[in-house]
Order: sequence, then structure tokens, then C-alpha cells
Amino acid sequence: MRKPGILDGVFNHVGIHFAPFEDLVRNGEDSQYREWFYPKRFPIENTPECYECVGDYPYMPRLNGANSDVRKYVRDVLLYWLDHAHIDGWRFDVADELDRHAVTWWREEVKKKYPDAVLLCETWGDASNMLGPDGFDCAMNYLFRDAMIDYFAHGSITESIFSNRLMNMLMRYPDQMNMAMYNCLGSHDTARFLTECGNEEWRLKQAMAFQMLFLGSPAIYYGDELGMTGENDPGCRGGMIWEHPDQNLLTWEKELVQVRKEHESIRKGSYEPLIADDQAHLFAFKRSLGTDYVIAVFNSGEISHHLDFTEAEESVDVQPHSVKIITKS
Repeated sequence: MRKPGILDGVFNHVGIHFAPFEDLVRNGEDSQYREWFYPKRFPIENTPECYECVGDYPYMPRLNGANSDVRKYVRDVLLYWLDHAHIDGWRFDVADELDRHAVTWWREEVKKKYPDAVLLCETWGDASNMLGPDGFDCAMNYLFRDAMIDYFAHGSITESIFSNRLMNMLMRYPDQMNMAMYNCLGSHDTARFLTECGNEEWRLKQAMAFQMLFLGSPAIYYGDELGMTGENDPGCRGGMIWEHPDQNLLTWEKELVQVRKEHESIRKGSYEPLIADDQAHLFAFKRSLGTDYVIAVFNSGEISHHLDFTEAEESVDVQPHSVKIITKS
């Protein structure tokens, strides 16, 4: 039985206690694993002067993905966990530093046995040159997070700029990839979204709604739904708060998940921006699929607004710092 979920594969680098690297340290130029890494000089000591590593961090020596033995080793790891743990796929850490030919081969090896396995890449910018039939299926969408931080958390950009950034992001990828992008508000590598919001909960609630209703796959970072806070590493990696201290946020997230489940237009439909009003601080969009649609309206300002939506044959009042969701099945 296949279990939902993907594993995080760190194939760009290893730890210093990885057996082949220990062999390199021990045997130097005579090591059978010399070509697995990027040694600069011998003997090998734990310093970036001796070998390539991630960010000059000596405890993370880089693997040489161009080496055929390394490629086979990683291939075997990928298939082992798909075979035995029945996972849904893999996230590739530091994917933009991986050997591209290795990525293509790993994809071929995985897809011929598990065509539906998802291959997700980590990158912090435009991932368009990393996706496709010779690369990954989708990416961690930090372009999405950047826009969410600037608009919802910091309030540092206008509605029109926010809309333009979203459209620019969507134009970079084919529709099927936009539907699959890993849309996160935060991760183990970023400050908590509520911390970025200055602990203003209404900002997080708006961002939660946008994330759940927008194109792509909403990725909830553990604890955001409970109001966890924390600065960047290590603050963002705090232990889970299991006692659910913020029932308000948790209830809100559950309601949003239910709306997403009930409307196929959110999961598979088109995206249409409706309002980007810099003066009123209003932003609205529509997701539609056939007769099923959802309209989401975000009021980031200090004044309530009365809006008429002719396509919904409905009028709504949107209070300050709130979200109004109109649905039709």
C-alpha cells in the first residue's frame, strides 16, 4: 500500500561520516572514492581548502554527480524507498547545484518504474530551466513566498505590484506545473510567517487563505496553523507545539482546507485576477472550472467596502483586515 508523502533527498552533499568520504580521508589519493568528491589537495582534513563543500561549511562535502558510481548509488537510494516504503516521490535538496545530466538520468530511472512519482526540486528563484521532461516535475515556489511576504506580511508592495508579480511568476511555467508548484509560506530555512508579520495574526490568516485558494499545491509548514513563531535558523526549526494554543488559527485553516476539498475549481481550475485596487487596498481573484467557481476578496486596509460581483449575482461587505470567500458549485 502506497503511503502519502515524499522524502527529502540530499544528493548534492553528504556528511563527513559518510563511509566513502571517510575512506577518502583515510586513503587520500589512493581512495577508491576519490572521484566521488571534489578534492583540492591531500591529505584530506576537515577544511574547505581540502575539498569542495556547501557554503564553505566543512561538514558538508559535495558529491560529484557526474561520476557514474555516484549516480548509480543515488539511483539505488531513490528506488529503494519507492520500492519498500511506497512513498509518493522525492524532494531534491539544493537541486540547482546538482549535475543536470545526473538529474535527467535519475528521472528516467525513476519514471520508467514509477511514472507517477513526484520529483520536487528546491531552488530559491526561477525554476523554469530545471523543470520538464528532462528535469523535475515541480519546485519549491519561493517566488510565491517572496510575494506573500512582501504583500501580506510586510505590506511593502501595492496590490497592483502584487498582482503583476503573481502573473509574472505564473507565466514562467506551463499550466500543469503551476498546478503542482509547492507553494509555501515558510520552511525550515526561513523565518516563521507570523514572525515576518510582526505577530499580527490577521496578516497570517489572509496569507493562509490566499495559499489555500491559489493555483498550486499549498504546503503548510508544521505549526503555522497553531501560531508558531521563530526567526530564521534555528528559530524556525523549533519543536512542534502539540497543545494547540491558537484554536482560532487552527479552525480557520481547517475551514480553508474544507473549501478546497469541496471545490474542484480550486484544485484544477483557471485563475483570473479581478481586483487590484491600490487606493482601497483590495485584492480579489476568481478560480473557475465549468460552473464551479470561487471568488476570494482580501481587504488589507482600514476601511470596510461593499462590492458587487455580477458574475456571482452577489454583493458582499468586506471588513478591514479580512477575507471574504464566495463559492458556487
